[in-house]
Amino acid sequence: MQLRSLKEQFKKEQRIEDAVVDWAKVTGIPVFKLKLDTNSGWPDRMFLLPNGRACFIEFKRPEKNPRKLQEYRATTLKQLGYNVYTAIDKFAAIRWLETLYAISLSETGNKIPSVTGLRGAVSRPRTG
Repeated sequence: MQLRSLKEQFKKEQRIEDAVVDWAKVTGIPVFKLKLDTNSGWPDRMFLLPNGRACFIEFKRPEKNPRKLQEYRATTLKQLGYNVYTAIDKFAAIRWLETLYAISLSETGNKIPSVTGLRGAVSRPRTG
């Protein structure tokens, strides 16, 4: 029973990550899974934004907090000037990325491209 519960919890985290990654790909934001064998604790994904910016997201189930090493890595990245976010909700993570994306585009003088259906989905309240 406990193994099934752990699998279900992992699926929740994976669904959040998948939704954010899908949004980024449709929006045209390159996204990479970080799998660093020698150094654990780094965020799950790196997103490359316009104007030479990168940001990072650590995906967590709503009932979980980042481990101490993950907090340390996030602090290190922030001290280097990167944006880092811990996502427990796909809508909040997408809003965070939208904001950073808009800032990056405005710095280059570009406008946010229209992506049909996505902006409305972000503004809806979470329903379980």
